[in-house]
Order: sequence, then structure tokens, then C-alpha cells
Amino acid sequence: MALYGIAVFISAFLLFQVQPILAKFLLPRYGGGAAVWTSCLLFFQVALLGGYAWAHFARRWLPQWHRRVHIALVALTLVSIPILPPPPDLSAASGDPVSSIVLLLALTVGLPYLALASTGPLLQSWFADRYPGRSPYRLYALSNVGSLLGLLTYPVLVEPGFTRDAQVVGWSSLYLVLVGLLTAVAFGKSPVVDTAATEESVAPSPIEPLGTKRVITWLLLAASASALLMAVTNHLSQEVAVVPFLWVLPLALYLLSFIVTFDSDRWYDRRVFGPLLAIAVPAAVWAMNQGLSIDLRLGVLIWGSLLFVVCTCCHGELVRQRPAPQRLTLFYLAVAAGGALGGLFVGVVAPLAFSGYWELHIALGLACALIVDEWLGGLRRLAPLPRRAMVGAAICGQLVLGTALLANVREFQGDALVSSRNFYGVLRVDYQEDPEIGDSLRLFHGQTRHGFQYVNLAKRRQITSYYAPESGIGMAIARHPRREEGGLRVGVVGLGVGTLAAYGRVGESVRFWEIDPDVERIARSEFTYLEDSPAAVDVVLGDARLRMAQELREQGPSRYDVLAIDAFSSDAIPIHLLTAEAVDLYWKLLDLDGLLVFHISNRFVELEPVVRALALHTGAQVMRFRTEKSRSRGFDRSTWLVLGRRDNEFLSHPDVESVGSLLDLSGRAVLWTDDFASLWPVLDLN
Repeated sequence: MALYGIAVFISAFLLFQVQPILAKFLLPRYGGGAAVWTSCLLFFQVALLGGYAWAHFARRWLPQWHRRVHIALVALTLVSIPILPPPPDLSAASGDPVSSIVLLLALTVGLPYLALASTGPLLQSWFADRYPGRSPYRLYALSNVGSLLGLLTYPVLVEPGFTRDAQVVGWSSLYLVLVGLLTAVAFGKSPVVDTAATEESVAPSPIEPLGTKRVITWLLLAASASALLMAVTNHLSQEVAVVPFLWVLPLALYLLSFIVTFDSDRWYDRRVFGPLLAIAVPAAVWAMNQGLSIDLRLGVLIWGSLLFVVCTCCHGELVRQRPAPQRLTLFYLAVAAGGALGGLFVGVVAPLAFSGYWELHIALGLACALIVDEWLGGLRRLAPLPRRAMVGAAICGQLVLGTALLANVREFQGDALVSSRNFYGVLRVDYQEDPEIGDSLRLFHGQTRHGFQYVNLAKRRQITSYYAPESGIGMAIARHPRREEGGLRVGVVGLGVGTLAAYGRVGESVRFWEIDPDVERIARSEFTYLEDSPAAVDVVLGDARLRMAQELREQGPSRYDVLAIDAFSSDAIPIHLLTAEAVDLYWKLLDLDGLLVFHISNRFVELEPVVRALALHTGAQVMRFRTEKSRSRGFDRSTWLVLGRRDNEFLSHPDVESVGSLLDLSGRAVLWTDDFASLWPVLDLN
């Protein structure tokens, strides 16, 4: 009996540990954004459905042979071990990042993942055969414990302690152990009746008929919970902070709701979760309206609580309707199908259909409607008057929730001149009236402002935002030793509205690398920095590091005098742009007197130790520039670090020394490499 529990636990652990492992490989290829993680979730949910479908139909079509066939198929998956993704060039084969990510995952872990996904329900059905007097649903709770540990151990133990390759080797080795366990269970003793009388014993019952409505209810409850999981993940990542820990947290809470509800009926009590839902939903609507002004810890608490409460209610209602063990695989198939539907809605349909993250509003509204409907279905025994009163209260509550969610959508979209959404996020341009300092057009990514430009012709070319003349990038361009010779060559990772093009002079060149094509389209159609610049300006689309490597191969080194890494103006941290290998590439592209500039303004991640380590790695010196917010001048608070070789004239220029300060390289240093990087040492939630 213990073998069943161990095998279920290990299979679930592997099922969810592989998700962050492979996401870490894929993040650098697609800009390091949260959509990479949600695309991975989409693949894993669809693959989970495939595994559950095999488990169900194998039991149905091959009742006598499915164990042998399953073990044979599991043995075939060993051709995919170890699970190393194909080279990055394959990821560029498709222009659609979602389909490219799905293809990469299918080629890398598709077969082992299908085997793992089908193992859980098959083991439970084998357990029901072997011990017909015991409930197999406790094993489902155990599997979710394994899944939860697989997730939570990754950011705190696996990622900080092992390289990417070591993680793959460890996972693959444990997979081989599981294959041995499955073989032992599949070809173990034949089914027997367990005569032990325990508190877990359940009385055998005839298989009840399943109506279409019941199966649809399973689908909708599972779909709404899955959609809310991905929508909350998107919201936390885009509006609160884009850090991997916040990608793992929602999924962990989602799994915890399965553990709570499937372990025992006593954990899910409508009398407890009803008031909790009445508190969590209004709190989430309030937090939604606060945007970036809300404290990170409070935001995580509110959204985490909402997700757990709503998912527990959805899954608790699923458990209340679970069928007899003989229909176990069909039940899990319906739950997996619902999860896949929710994932497809958020990962595929919503980006095409909506200009904002409205799937969060829809998923929350649908989940609440389904939960309340199930609750009201249990009031049939009440007297007519109390029942009508509760139904009326429920309808009023739903109307209030719908109105509040609709108002939030209208407020976000109300003043937008242009809005668009794609794989990389939601962009919006609005017009801000300000009679004191001048009207302006502003570009937002989610709720984070990524630059603005005055509309008055007299101020249209004025430099704004993070790029004040006394900032690191302003000084690096204006005081570069070659500036007066003419022909200064500037490269910038991250376009925004193109503000840095305003620094260009006749005879100079400014090249931007931008991963989001919508950013370039909006920068050219709504703003004029690129058009107004006297310098030769061009924009290269794609991941900056991959494009730089291509440029180095085709055109050679020493192509830039100033290279600015400005991909950190929001809270998204593309780690692959801050590794030792990335900086080695940057130095090859820079001339001997070139300056490497990092914009490290950030709310939740302290990037100074990372850049300090990079300076030690390259033997460079670092100047720190901090500028304060100046509303009258149109400048935001910013922090820049400028790296130069020790004999660079820039570092000793009087004007530079008057506004900057040498960074003490003896302080804390955190070196990131392509194979080993963790945000834990630099995360600052205060």
C-alpha cells in the first residue's frame, strides 16, 4: 500500500517541479516577462488533460491490458531523458511566442509530462482495484501535497542551490526512480478485498448515472478556478511586481485548495467559506482600483487570499459532486478539461479578444456566480421566505460585483487614446492635461508609466522621465570622451517612447533594441522623439541579447561608444540581460573607451549588488548617478550605474564627479550567470 502513496507523491512532485525548471530555460528567449510563465501553464494544463484522457480511455478500452500498455509507454518516454530544451534558434522559428513556447515544451518534456499526468489517476484507480473498501480520493490530496512541495522547494532550495543543468539531471534521475516504482506497482499483487475496518472505509455503492448537467458543472467549476489562477498570476506580475516567486505563489495556493478539499469533507464548510468569500471579493475589487499605489505585501495578501478562497469553494463544490471510484478517471478527466479550458481562455482567447486584462474580471464574476448557484441549490429544505431572501441577497451581491468590475474596466479604458495587448503585455496611451507645466502624452505598460512627451511644439523635444541630463545615461552621452569628435554611436536596450533619441546629434547614431513590436508602432505613431532626432535612429525588433550576438557575428566588435541597458524601468527583471555572459557580449560590442550603462530603478529588487559583481567580473569601475523627481522639469527619480574601463576619461571628468560618485566595489556582490541566477539574494519587499 505504501508504494502507491510514494509513487503518487513522486509523480506529482516531478509534475510540478519541472514547470519552473523549464520556465527558467525559456525566460531568456522571450524577454523574461510573466507571459512566458502563463504560456508554460497553458501547455502544462493541456498536457495534463491529455494524460487524464489516456488514463480514462485506457481503463475503459483496455481493462485487462492497460497496465502493461501504460508501463510500455512510460518506458518509451525515456528517450526524452534528460529533458534539455532544444537550442534557442528553434524558438525563433515561429513569430507567435505562445505557439513557439508550446512547441519547445512539447519537444522537451511532452512525453514524460503526459506519462506523469496519467500516472496519478491510474494509480488511484489501481488502488481502488487493489483495496475496494478504501477511498482513493485521499491519494489525490497526497498528490497535491507532492505538487505543492515540488513548486515551493524550487525557489528556496533548488534554484539557489543548483545550476540549471544540475536541476535537469536531478529531475531526470528521480523520473527514472519513478519508472521503477510504477513497474513494481503495475505488476504487483492482484486485487484483493481489504477487510480491515478503518475510519477510511467506505461502503460500496452502485454506479450512479451521470447527467450532462453534472459533467458541465464539473467543467465550469474547474475552468473558473483555472482561469482565476492564471488571471491573478498575470495581475500580480503586471501590476504588483514581476518576480518568479509571485508566479509560484498563485499556483501553490491553487494546489493547496485541492489538498484541503480532497483530503476530507470536513475541511470545506460553506458556513466558513461563505463569510470569507464575502470579505475576499470586495477586498480584491478595492485592490484592483488602487493599482500600483497599493503596498506589495498587502496586494499579495489580498490576491492570494482571494485565489485560495475562491478556488477552495470551486473545488469544494467539485468534491461534493464527486462520483463513485468506478467513475474516478472520468471525473478527473472533466476536471482536467475544465482546467485546460480556463487556461486556453486566459492564454489564447483573452490576448486576442481584449485590450486589457479583463479575464480577471470575467473569471472572478463567473466563479462567484457558480459558487453562489451551488450554495443556493442547497437551500431547498429552507422555508420559502428565508430561501427567497437569500436568493435575493445573492442576486443583489452579483449585480454589485458586476457593476464594480465593469466600472474598473471603464475607468482603465476611459481616457485611453490608444490601447493594445499582445504577448508582452498591455500598452495604453493617454492625454494628461496640466496647465502648470504643459499637457503631455503618456505611455503605460499595465499601470506602469514608460515615458511621456509634452505636446506643445516648444517643449516637444524636451527630454523627460528617467533621462535627465544629470542622470547616468545623460552624462554618459554628453560627457563621453568622443562626443566632441562627432559620430557618437549609442545603443539602447528598451525603446519606451524613444526619449533617448532626443540626445542624438547630426552625424551620430542611436540604435534601439525592442522586443515588443507594439512599442515601436506606438512610439512612431503617437510620439515624435524618433522622428525629431537629428541623429540616425533605427529600431531592431527581437530579444536584445540574441540580436546583439547576431550583430557581433555578422558585423564584428567595437560598434558602440555608449550601450545602455534600460529594460528595468518597471519591475520586470530580464535576468539574462544581467549575467556575466551578457556583459561579456556587451564589452565586445563597445569600443575601448566605451561606457556600459545600467538603469537599475526598481521597487522590489536591489540590482546594485548584481552590477557590482559584473564590474568585478570585467575589471571595470562604476559611477553611480541618482536623480530626484522634479515635476517642473518633467523628470522622475532614477538610479543609473555607468561602467567604464579604469583608464576611461569619463570617470575622472569634473562634471561627472560633480553629480556622480564612484561605487564601492568592496560591498555585497551577487554574480548572475546564464546557468545560475536567483532573485532571493536581491529581493527587497520593504
